[in-house]
Amino acid sequence: MKRLLVFAIVFLSMVASAHDFNDGTFAYDIKDSTSVIIFALDNNAISGDVIIPDHVTYNGKEYIVKKIGKKAFYYSQNVTNIYIPNTVTTIDNYAFYGCGAMKTITIPVSVHTVGSQVFSSLRTVYWNAKHTSGALDAFSSNSRVDKIVFGNTVEVIPSYICNNFKNITTVTIPNSVKTIGMNAFSGCSNLMTVVIGNSVTTINDYAFQDCRCLYNIKIPNSVTSIGQYAFNNCGGLKTVTLGKSLTFLGNNCFNGCENLKTIICKPQTPPTATDCFMPIHSVSVTLTVPTGCSDAYKNSDDWKRLLFVEEKEFLYLEGDINDDEKVDGVDLNNLINHILGNDLWPNADLNHNGSIDGTDLNQMINTILGQ
Repeated sequence: MKRLLVFAIVFLSMVASAHDFNDGTFAYDIKDSTSVIIFALDNNAISGDVIIPDHVTYNGKEYIVKKIGKKAFYYSQNVTNIYIPNTVTTIDNYAFYGCGAMKTITIPVSVHTVGSQVFSSLRTVYWNAKHTSGALDAFSSNSRVDKIVFGNTVEVIPSYICNNFKNITTVTIPNSVKTIGMNAFSGCSNLMTVVIGNSVTTINDYAFQDCRCLYNIKIPNSVTSIGQYAFNNCGGLKTVTLGKSLTFLGNNCFNGCENLKTIICKPQTPPTATDCFMPIHSVSVTLTVPTGCSDAYKNSDDWKRLLFVEEKEFLYLEGDINDDEKVDGVDLNNLINHILGNDLWPNADLNHNGSIDGTDLNQMINTILGQ
């Protein structure tokens, strides 16, 4: 018994000495003159709710905690929650891999780099990172995540972030997001509902490939470009609405969408859509275009293969900030939430003065009242 105790003490001393210093719970490596990398001092002993400090003092000098190190909490199976401060910018490889009791994580806005196989057992993810690189395989390939919530601080949905998440059924892209990355939701075979915010301008290649349960998609008026194979093999897709600003559809964008029946295409000028459609779409799809634009689509090399074309007058109303072709209490509520900071609706600047405030609110009320 004494030998085991001595061995344990020696082992912990060796672990501690492998780092620059420790505080009894965490070990630290000095990264530079102002910041440190944090690790669990003992991956097996640490447990419960773990709060990562935003700073630490050593030898009278304060350091900011900016990085969670490689295998920092590797197989810390008794950790139930991790609270990451807004000072952290990097989460390294395998940082939380094997933390079997940890089911939820919140990624703060400050994080811009996420390593490989960082997480393995999560069920719920709250993602607030503004712009993140390196999320290619941050979640293990057998991820059990069934819910991911993107905060209104997110501007880019990272490439591959939800690749092959088999358990998620609903995704909402907030109005803060401008870009949806490559393969961001590819292989989400049970994803049924996607709501895309009205600030997104680019949907990259393969973004929703193999989302076979997705049956309806509405592309907002803000989107200008959709990459190749973006909705490839979405076999359940029946209705697609393409917003008025769209100029480009990538190759094979709707390849494998054999059940597609309706495309509502709002641009007056036909978007580039080389090899975008399947041969079956020639007779199976009804294409609805703006009033007076059917000839342009029928004469377009990219669109003329769709034989059934009809026209519709699309309404673009000042104050219709959610693009549902009407101005009502929903738009008013969205505008109020923007002013209060609860949500983002960038196109709520009704008077186009560069700010969204009470004057826009007054203008919308007058619009709803018919004044």
